[in-house]
Amino acid sequence: MENLHYEKIATVTHIGSNLLIVGYNRRFQWAFRIVNKAGEIVREDAHYSTAILAEQEGTIWIKHNLLISSE
Repeated sequence: MENLHYEKIATVTHIGSNLLIVGYNRRFQWAFRIVNKAGEIVREDAHYSTAILAEQEGTIWIKHNLLISSE
C-alpha cells in the first residue's frame, strides 16, 4: 500500500504500547495502521467496508502479534 494517505481518520486507539489508527482513503476504503512504541509502522491493511471492521481486525492483529499474554 504505497502512499496510503487518509482522507478521514475514524479512530486512534492506544492498545498496550501500540497505536491503532483507522482511516479512510477513496482508493483503499477503510484501513488500519499499527504503530509500535518506537514509532514504526508494523502493519497496515486496507479494503474494509466499514471503519468498525478495520478497527476490529487491527485490534485482533495487535492482540495476536504484539501483546504478551499474561497467562
